[in-house]
Amino acid sequence: MNKFNQNYNLNSSNNFKYKKKYIFLNIDSHHNQNNWGEKNFMLLTKKLINRKYFIFINFSPNNKKFFKKTLFLFKGKKEVLFTYKKNLTEILKIILKCNFIVGNESGPICIGASMKKKIISLINPSTTYRSSKTIHKKVIFFNTSKFNAKSIEKKILTRLVKK
Repeated sequence: MNKFNQNYNLNSSNNFKYKKKYIFLNIDSHHNQNNWGEKNFMLLTKKLINRKYFIFINFSPNNKKFFKKTLFLFKGKKEVLFTYKKNLTEILKIILKCNFIVGNESGPICIGASMKKKIISLINPSTTYRSSKTIHKKVIFFNTSKFNAKSIEKKILTRLVKK
């Protein structure tokens, strides 16, 4: 399906367009440096559903216990699919399908950057390095220690409309 080339681009044969607006929310991070907490992602998800997005919510199966509120609130919603039970190949296909990837800086953000997707990465400079910037220069970063949650949410929603 996919392969990496030397300049860190992830190439794919699936270059077709999807009719729905798909968004991948990466609410977790490898080192549990969740720069923008669960509550903020829950509020954003509600607004995205109202704007007719289909949302893939990603977190590590090992960290399921940290996202019980999100699971409870959105489990069974037709506009939301949780990815924590998916394998890497399935996750790659989902990211490929998405119009946007938004979330805490970590592996899925870097994968999306390698696919040249529209990325909004949430960072806190005291805990997170901008890894995805080395892969794709057009990644947008919002510093969670500099802006409050409402401001970040507004910036994300504005960027999604500008697509």
